[in-house]
Amino acid sequence: DGGAGTIIDGFVGASTTIDASSGRLAISRLRAVYQPIITIGDNSEPVNMVLARLSDKDGNLLPAGRFLSTLEKRGWLPDLDKWVFEHSHKLLTQETDINQPLTLVIHVSPQSLSNAIYMTTVLTLLHEQPMPSPKQRLIIAIAESAVITHRNMVDQLKQVLLPAGADLMITQYGSSSSSTSLVQQIHPAFVRLDDALCRRLEQAEYLASDQILITAAEAQQAIIVASGIESASSLSGLWAKGIRWFQGYFVHEPETKPTIN
Repeated sequence: DGGAGTIIDGFVGASTTIDASSGRLAISRLRAVYQPIITIGDNSEPVNMVLARLSDKDGNLLPAGRFLSTLEKRGWLPDLDKWVFEHSHKLLTQETDINQPLTLVIHVSPQSLSNAIYMTTVLTLLHEQPMPSPKQRLIIAIAESAVITHRNMVDQLKQVLLPAGADLMITQYGSSSSSTSLVQQIHPAFVRLDDALCRRLEQAEYLASDQILITAAEAQQAIIVASGIESASSLSGLWAKGIRWFQGYFVHEPETKPTIN
């Protein structure tokens, strides 16, 4: 949404950071920032979405929107997702006190679900090094469309996640006709609402179909997260529909360290 040097979610930088001659993703230049997913309803344990940034030669951090398309074209998304997973897993299993509650949510792309190296890394690490206590949780967020097209891989993940103290989030929830059946079959710990569904829920009245989506998620005891919150009016409209968890730059910008109690 801006040219080189434009401030985007607190950071500046130019899109020339990625070396066109490079044959691999520059892992050493990746950084993680953390956006709290907050609830106004009670004092629940902290939940943070892990977001990837790429450092340029001047130390500026590029938001994902400035480099993800390039990584996707070059087939590097599994490398990025693998780095984010390993970083978050290490933070929870080795760098967080077992008495300190912390939940980290990480994204995985459809390309990574089809990548043998990524899947082997995730399944092996979770099997060999599960979460050290129930106070730490690792949540893997998968878009609803990818849950549908990569169902076998998602089922494999689910089998390993639960014994390891981890779980799933379905993002873009409500974007397909399969939403209610998926949430009933997958039993995710979280669902993040599709942007179009969020915008409809901000309005005064429910659509009957939207009420069904919310009721289905609540029946599975999934935490419902509304994202892209841009104003107090949108937040209040969602609050009126029973939504209690929110993510967005209006709510909280990303930080260099995870929010903890």
